Amino acid sequence: MGYKKESKICEHCGAEFQGIKTRKYCSQECSHNSRKLRKILICEECNKEYEVQEYRDSKFCSHECKVKNKSSDIIAIQCTNCGSNFNRKEHLINSTNNFCCKKCSEEYTIGKNHYEWKECNHIEGRKDAFRKWGKLVKTRDNYTCQNCGNSEKTIQHAHHIIPKSIDNSLEFDETNGITLCIYCHYIAHDGDIKSQRLINEYIKNYEIYNIKSNE
Repeated sequence: MGYKKESKICEHCGAEFQGIKTRKYCSQECSHNSRKLRKILICEECNKEYEVQEYRDSKFCSHECKVKNKSSDIIAIQCTNCGSNFNRKEHLINSTNNFCCKKCSEEYTIGKNHYEWKECNHIEGRKDAFRKWGKLVKTRDNYTCQNCGNSEKTIQHAHHIIPKSIDNSLEFDETNGITLCIYCHYIAHDGDIKSQRLINEYIKNYEIYNIKSNE
């Protein structure tokens, strides 16, 4: 079965012809001749006139001008963590923290600088209490997602039914917990600050999750 042809107008000679949707010229000769046509443009970097083929979209007269233009908004800034100077494009500069490398970003965002930091949640011993609560919830639910039924033990999370932000007194209440797999936990937090971390973990464990969920 061939492609459907329709009535078209040649972009070079203006003649009417029958061709497929993507065809622009009535003949190979018109296609070849159209490439000979030239137009004058102004370089966006050096403002000089230059000539290109009429069918081309162009902004710069040379590769050197293109590179120069793309690097013109690079600014030297200081790393928030180590204090060293590095270059970054102006539109990528963060209003609060900027890091020269991944290592500096990870070093800086530990403890009080972490986006999820809350003083009350990082008191010595509180983490152990939270782990104990999570284990109780998952053991009660037999390490099985209560939403989709996935039973892969390594990807189960304990989720607060009533968020701590609404009622902190239920934080360690076993009846306020439910076992959810990585993906269902992400869905439960979709749109809040925790969702990105959960979806990254889901992507990392996707192969395990997918195999188990299809068994």
